[in-house]
Amino acid sequence: LGEVDVVDLVAVLEDTAVYLARDGGGRALAVKMQVSESGSIAANLRNEAAILRHLAGEAGPALIAEEETDGRLYLLDLASGEGE
Repeated sequence: LGEVDVVDLVAVLEDTAVYLARDGGGRALAVKMQVSESGSIAANLRNEAAILRHLAGEAGPALIAEEETDGRLYLLDLASGEGE
């Protein structure tokens, strides 16, 4: 995920995990990671990324990156309250 330091595990669900991270500038970021190998969760995360891109931070978190590493999809966005 580039220049991002994972700070804490926030939540673990059946198919995803959410982490608090910080970028090089200290901004708080949310990292949502696919933990299930299910194709449906990857599709759901890609759909979520498309919606966040469309909203462009206006009515939800701003999507920073969508990446796939080792067969796992990651979404990186500004954590709640950042950039407001």
